[in-house]
Amino acid sequence: MTVIHFLAIPLGMYQGSNIWIDKPLHIMGGMAFAMIGLLVVQRKLANADLSVGGFLILSFALFGSFMWELFEFVLFSWFNEYALRLRLYSPTVKDALFDMLFGLVGGLIIALIVSMKNSHDKRISK
Repeated sequence: MTVIHFLAIPLGMYQGSNIWIDKPLHIMGGMAFAMIGLLVVQRKLANADLSVGGFLILSFALFGSFMWELFEFVLFSWFNEYALRLRLYSPTVKDALFDMLFGLVGGLIIALIVSMKNSHDKRISK
């Protein structure tokens, strides 16, 4: 994600009114946070119900996305020059909310993959 972000800056992918590159990066970020949540669920709640695990995975994705947007806000507020140069900011509240939504979509993708894998494993073990 970081490499793609920093390659997109000089390539001008953050220019214009429709900045599409931002959305896949936030989906990938949500997936990364969800995978961290998956590790926690697997270690701490090995016997947990799948719905509890899925909820926790999605919670990690959403919380991580929220924390990232908070980081962007603080960076933009306190270190404006760096935020602008590095393109690490959300220009509007609407943009920040959509970024968190795309992070949640990334978490949902991981939760669905885990759910499909678990149902496949259960069918094989029968």
